[in-house]
Amino acid sequence: MTALSKEVIIPCSTWYEGHVTSSEAALVGEVVKVDSHVEQSPSQVLPKESCLIRVDEIIGSSPELQGATTAKLVANHIHDTYQQLEPDWGLYRHLRAGQKVLVLIHRYENDVAVGSDALLVLTEANRALPESLQRTHFDPVKFTDADLALWKAASPRQHEHLMGMVTYAREQQALGDVTTLEWLALAGVGLTLGLVVVWIVRKTVHPGN
Repeated sequence: MTALSKEVIIPCSTWYEGHVTSSEAALVGEVVKVDSHVEQSPSQVLPKESCLIRVDEIIGSSPELQGATTAKLVANHIHDTYQQLEPDWGLYRHLRAGQKVLVLIHRYENDVAVGSDALLVLTEANRALPESLQRTHFDPVKFTDADLALWKAASPRQHEHLMGMVTYAREQQALGDVTTLEWLALAGVGLTLGLVVVWIVRKTVHPGN
């Protein structure tokens, strides 16, 4: 690692999925290497895995990520000692070097973290995901139907939560717009009535005018 390199270690909150609208940033990069092993003792089985990513782009604002050239995602999974560990356990260990990925970053107890569903492999079909986040800034009000279709194809689990947040935001926005229009209409009526009253008073005081 050179003097100008900066590696940030980001733990995985395996109990939380990591939704789009709860993210403060996202990183786009390329998988460099993955590692995994299982620590076993009479009292516990602890599967561990990590993924080193070369950072190409940061979307959003997160002080810890500023200037980062690589990011190491680390996940520690708690496993029941009385159950067989599935051969396909984990997520990062199934990635391959050279794959392009998008990682959603949220904050947990004042530290950056990544959710269990927050890493998406970028393909030809969903390569516009970073552009979607750049344009919307994770704000549910700004997501279009085209954005929702893109996220649905990329991650049905992410889409389900995002769709709910977008629907709620649109309903609140519509309610706000209606309220604003009603106030503008009332203001217009009030102004008209005021002008009529002034005209009547003027005619009463100056009948010849």
